[in-house]
Amino acid sequence: MSLRHHRTHLLTAIFAALLTSAPAAAFAQDDDDDDTAAEGGEGSDEGEGEGEGEGGDAIPPPPPDDGESTTGGWGVGGDEPEGKYKPSGKTGKLKELEEDEEEEKEDTSADAPPDMPPPGWVNVDTLLGIGDALVVRNEGGPTKITPTAAFVIGFGYRIADMWEIYARFPVMTGKSNGPAEPFVPEARDPDQYKQISTGNLELGFRPWFGISRDLVIPVGLSLALPTSQGDMFATPDERAKLGKRAVNVASAAASGFLDRAIFASKRFGITPSGGVRYQIRDVGPGKIQLQADTKIEIMPKTGGTDPLPAEQLPPDETPGELKAVAVNWVIGGGAGYSLWDGLFRPGLNLWLSVSTPDEVVGTIDNGGAQFVFEPNLATHIDFTGDQSFGMDVRAGFILPAGGQLGGAAPSEGQVYGFRIGAGFFF
Repeated sequence: MSLRHHRTHLLTAIFAALLTSAPAAAFAQDDDDDDTAAEGGEGSDEGEGEGEGEGGDAIPPPPPDDGESTTGGWGVGGDEPEGKYKPSGKTGKLKELEEDEEEEKEDTSADAPPDMPPPGWVNVDTLLGIGDALVVRNEGGPTKITPTAAFVIGFGYRIADMWEIYARFPVMTGKSNGPAEPFVPEARDPDQYKQISTGNLELGFRPWFGISRDLVIPVGLSLALPTSQGDMFATPDERAKLGKRAVNVASAAASGFLDRAIFASKRFGITPSGGVRYQIRDVGPGKIQLQADTKIEIMPKTGGTDPLPAEQLPPDETPGELKAVAVNWVIGGGAGYSLWDGLFRPGLNLWLSVSTPDEVVGTIDNGGAQFVFEPNLATHIDFTGDQSFGMDVRAGFILPAGGQLGGAAPSEGQVYGFRIGAGFFF
């Protein structure tokens, strides 16, 4: 082989080696440049400024770590900035609880709407009377009224959360036995009766004026239509009417004379009324509810048998009188402690009744002053959770103090009453 051929092969090998090493050197140079730039220009020529990039623009140095930066240091990473879709505030259950707390704060403010009971109601108030009541026709002494029961059916609705209209109607039943004895053995007792009677239909209108969330003033006017049965001075041929009147008298006594107009026979009742409702919140685990009420029952006569004059009566009988107008004024109040949204509410009511007689026989009349205590227990059960439907139940014990119902005089007797009420609100 000639020297020319050797030279040709040598040049070919050198040229191939240069072509192979050129790309690798270029990639190595790029990596060196990147490392140099990342280290702040370390290893660059002295004539070039530190941190200079392409085109001579200066690359700013990293900010110093003062321990308060919220974006983190170089090479460490920082907090992710809030984006457009990142949720703000509380979400889910925490948000619902927060909204409930805000609503509660708004509801308890001074400008919140009055806290009043649900607008609609329907119930039955049962009055059970036990003891001896005064029936003026039975001059020999008080009349035993055990057992006596009055069922007062009522319903009402408050329009626009202010204007309430309502109605009540009583149905009574009872057994009464006066002081007289049968004339002969096995004969009928002349003053013993077992009757069912009805009372007066009451129609009422009662606006509720909300002064603040915790203070409400109800005022009202009711009319008792003369639908009641019974007649105190019925003729001997209509003795059943006297028995019905005795049932009505016993029912009024069982109510502690809180209601007379709906039990008055042959009378039209006109009753203006007014009251105050106030509650004190956050008293221990519950709240105190206070109330005060007053009303005047004006009862003019619309019928009934006039009593016989003295000259037409036997010598041993006293003439009677049927008053043209009877009045019953009631003033009272009450307090209760409500727990768990009214689920448990013990309370105490008391009132004073001052009335003029509607019937008189000689010196015997059924008027006067009567003071009554009524300890009670009530529950308010909400079936729906939003006060749209539920049940109210209440039980009380009527305890007269002195007066005609409290045994102040043996001739007047003594009456105790039980009140049991149950109904629905909506």
